[in-house]
Amino acid sequence: MSTETTALLTKAPLVTIHDSASVEDLAKLMVAEKADAVVVVDAESEILFGLVSDYDICFRVVAAGLDSKSTYLKDIATLDLVAIDERTMAYEALEIMIKRKFRHLLLASSIADGESDNDSGIVGVADIAEILFSKLSSLERLINEPSGVGCPDVAAILKKTKALPSILKISTVKDAAVFMKDRQEGGVLIIEGKTLLGLLTTKDIIHKVVSLGLDPEVTSVADVMTRNPCVGSPETTVLKSIHLMIV
Repeated sequence: MSTETTALLTKAPLVTIHDSASVEDLAKLMVAEKADAVVVVDAESEILFGLVSDYDICFRVVAAGLDSKSTYLKDIATLDLVAIDERTMAYEALEIMIKRKFRHLLLASSIADGESDNDSGIVGVADIAEILFSKLSSLERLINEPSGVGCPDVAAILKKTKALPSILKISTVKDAAVFMKDRQEGGVLIIEGKTLLGLLTTKDIIHKVVSLGLDPEVTSVADVMTRNPCVGSPETTVLKSIHLMIV
């Protein structure tokens, strides 16, 4: 069994921002720090206030039609947070994330260690993508063993899902955000007729719209989508698909 802890898998330093900052300020920070979730602290006490992710910005701000310049983090941050000891095994953190449908977990230092740079004891944020990436090699070995359970392909997963998330290229970024919020999707396909033109994700919205101060209600998805996204076949295994998305 792997002995990797969540702290070993979290390479980036803890990124924090005051609750009095605007959503646009946060988006710029996320782009600069290459972060998709940032810890929010009280502007006066520096005590942990909450967490804001790319999903929060897209679903609670863009989809709601709020102005990112005048909407403040104290009004949209996730307050009901879960923290785990940074020495927690990575597979245990992954189990928590899957069971509770979390994409991020706060990492806390032991009170006795006193190693955090803030009063909350938070030393980092564990991302489910980082943990999945760390487990790819182990999963591949397990599946490829003679007695392995095998890995389903994408087609098997699609049979259990709703229609593919897609919108027309004439849609606005706000339209896309509303669509993604309603379906709880992190991305949407941009199409014209039956032709795939590109892909728009929550990250695209943060990097190409909010951080630049563009208006989602008038910005076309065609102008900010990722063109020529990586495409797999229905026969591609789920494991291979995860590898393509993360690597």
